[in-house]
Amino acid sequence: MPSMLMKIDEMKAAATLMILSSLLAAPAIAAEPGETKRPRLRATRTDAPPVIDGRLDEPSWAAAEPAGPFTQSVPDEGASPTERTEVRVLYDDRALYIGFFAAHRRASDIIYNELRRDFDGSSTDWVAVILDPFLDRRNGYQFGVNPLGATWDSQKSNEGRERNLSWDAVWRVRTTITNEGWFAEMEIPFRALQMPGLGEQAWGINFQRHLQGRLEDSYWSPVPRQYVLDRVSLAGTLEGLKGVASGRNLRIKPYVIARDERLNGASRAGAAAGVDVKYGLRPILTADLTVHTDFSQVEADVQQIGASRFSVRLPEKREFFLENSGVFQFGPGNDRANQISLDPGASAGGRDSGVNGDLALFFSRRIGLSAEGAPVPIDIGLRLSGRALGGRVGALYVRERGEEARPRSDFFVARGRREILGGSDIGFMFVARSRSTGGDTSVGGIDLNLRLSSNVRAYGYAATALAEDAGLESPPGFKNRSALRAGLSWSDSGWVADASIGSVGPRFRNDAGFTPRLGVNRVQGLLGRRFRPFGGRGFIREVYPAFGLTSLKDSSGSFDSRYTEERLLVTLRDGATVELGANPNDEALDSPFVVNGREGLTVAPGRYGFTDRFLALSTSRSKRLMLQARLSGGSYYDGERRVASLGLSGRFDQHLSGSLTLNRDRIEMPGGRAVTDTLVLRVNYGFSTRLFLNALVQYNSNSRRWDTNVRANFIHRPLSDIFLVFTDSRAEGAPSQRNRTLAFKVTRLLSF
Repeated sequence: MPSMLMKIDEMKAAATLMILSSLLAAPAIAAEPGETKRPRLRATRTDAPPVIDGRLDEPSWAAAEPAGPFTQSVPDEGASPTERTEVRVLYDDRALYIGFFAAHRRASDIIYNELRRDFDGSSTDWVAVILDPFLDRRNGYQFGVNPLGATWDSQKSNEGRERNLSWDAVWRVRTTITNEGWFAEMEIPFRALQMPGLGEQAWGINFQRHLQGRLEDSYWSPVPRQYVLDRVSLAGTLEGLKGVASGRNLRIKPYVIARDERLNGASRAGAAAGVDVKYGLRPILTADLTVHTDFSQVEADVQQIGASRFSVRLPEKREFFLENSGVFQFGPGNDRANQISLDPGASAGGRDSGVNGDLALFFSRRIGLSAEGAPVPIDIGLRLSGRALGGRVGALYVRERGEEARPRSDFFVARGRREILGGSDIGFMFVARSRSTGGDTSVGGIDLNLRLSSNVRAYGYAATALAEDAGLESPPGFKNRSALRAGLSWSDSGWVADASIGSVGPRFRNDAGFTPRLGVNRVQGLLGRRFRPFGGRGFIREVYPAFGLTSLKDSSGSFDSRYTEERLLVTLRDGATVELGANPNDEALDSPFVVNGREGLTVAPGRYGFTDRFLALSTSRSKRLMLQARLSGGSYYDGERRVASLGLSGRFDQHLSGSLTLNRDRIEMPGGRAVTDTLVLRVNYGFSTRLFLNALVQYNSNSRRWDTNVRANFIHRPLSDIFLVFTDSRAEGAPSQRNRTLAFKVTRLLSF
């Protein structure tokens, strides 16, 4: 045993030395071609900050330099927008002020029907800005607002490869609608941002306007139609910022909560308290502390229904793990050019047999949640994130509370990424989980993303489990406990292509990450072409045929499975879509696969070929009512499967919106038949931009369970909330199997 430990320590030291040498030897960031062609805007200093009332009537706004004309990206790339947009920028020692005027020839055509924070941008007009304070042309902060004053903000890393849509900042904005259009007046405090703290600064900046009625997007610094605002390398430059800094930025956010629970007939009531602390150690580094973390206000997971042999990766929704989460992303990220399928449940991505997504070296849902999704108490969490070594760094430590039936767990994550070659990066990551009863695991890896041109990107990673697992039967060795991937992608306004190879060893154990499958070698490819008949101005806006292939062999080189995707997506002028396609499957099962345990449906070992064909329809999101439907069916292993899904979404006014989704999944096999019906109902009511009521009701006929989650949220101060949350989960015909919770939670943000 001592010799094995010495061997592991030597490997860790060698890997660390190799990684650090690569990072330190990497060349500095190169200037990107076309730097001088980007538009430039000078910020105007003001001694009298404007009143944030959405009017832009102070003399300082008139004296500020206006941003140049906008350029369309969609639908007519390179053309002038159909409506004029003006933007001006002011600043003082404390904040940046951005004023938008979105002209509109007919004010009655302005679309606004959202009041909630982080609103759906596909249902309303809006304007937005992205700020790149370090001028690194890859990371930024986005701030957006619609005509009613509803807001959204987010962090973007590596030009959108990592998108943290749940990041929240303390900032203000007001809007005003007039007969000529609408105004938006933003105040963004410098302490809400990480920034260099130099005497005179130049930032990357870009502005976007979205016209929902025409499905038109335009930008101040032009962006090709295949990209969006988070393509920071295409942003312009904001000049003239002098004597500004992010300051101390100390934020303390305590909470108190009272909770009443009824769990399987037993009652329990109690109260608790905790605190979150954020402190800017330096202008480029931020420390976060959370004590006795509570996530009672987080919305329940939407049930994922299917008949897949593989685990489903549910999204993270908890604030502490979402903030700066882009720092801890590993590999190619969520670049759309690298996605072989869409998200599970949507069009071609609705297949159950395919391999959707890549492994996640760190998966935050492993912390504070059981395998069934039940909360696990967190005693303390620490995070450090920011910039160092010519790139971004992050470290995370979290301790789960141990109980009699569950050992205490400690999680540690370290991440570093060095930016190289003007748009590329190289990085390392270390992830570990230790348990009080033993069985520790740790994984280390390096990843590389190279931008070879504006359209071509190469990517790859290598990761390995740093300790052998004697509990596994497969042979030991470096290859069997490693994960590798390398790929090349192309994306322009017409073509999308991606090809990659990879492998995951049978002993690649990572208890703090997510690995879809062990012991496979994978080859993937995607080829798609976007056609725009009549320049995108006819009844049909775009036609997108695509072909995808995923081929897998086991670690011995024998055939495992092959999945093909053949799809044709047609987008109409108003944004409605029609999609049809087929998903041929070829699988070799070496063990029985339980399709439905309740009905006793099982597939015997063997090789199976079967094909799923589908038709999906969606009406325009611009309308108050939107209909989505999907029909699919075909052979399924040694039987047949039919799936029908119908969804109706409605936005009745700026206050009330909702959706209802019904799904029927019918499987017939030689051993019997299984029919699963599911229902998902959402109702959202916004009394104002500060008071909201949300309800989520779900039903699953297979488990015969009703799940209800109702949340009321009052924002009594910026980033300070009062929550009242009711959850109820019960099984039909089993009164004793009912869990019900009522929680009242108050948070208060204190800023210094």
